[in-house]
Amino acid sequence: MIWSDTDATGMTTGPKDADKGIQSAFAGVEQQIQDYTSILNYYKRAVRLRNENPEIARGEIAIVEALTEGNQAAITKTYDGSTIGIVYNTSDEEMRVSLAGTELDGMGIRGYLTLNGEEIVLEEGVLIMPAQSICILRA
Repeated sequence: MIWSDTDATGMTTGPKDADKGIQSAFAGVEQQIQDYTSILNYYKRAVRLRNENPEIARGEIAIVEALTEGNQAAITKTYDGSTIGIVYNTSDEEMRVSLAGTELDGMGIRGYLTLNGEEIVLEEGVLIMPAQSICILRA
């Protein structure tokens, strides 16, 4: 973990046999914490969603076949009598996903992850998802 790009105080040296001179693809924590779209803040949002929805980590999974093809996938996760839906857009384009006639029909947005702070919206049973996004749904 690179805590700072400017201050080496508190940094560990790593294992003795670690490769030397490797540069991180990401800025240090002190820089990332200020950037809502940083990888650090993305992970913090992902962990929060997982903690708020125990179905994600503990639930029994079922694929929503009608919504799974190409760059789109959907599953349900059921745990302790509660079911959530998770819809994935793995494409580089915005995607519209109709929930009509599926197990997810009638669910509302519980939370989502997007790369650049975009919003996922649900309008008349259609999810509008930006590129590379994940939406959590709950009845």
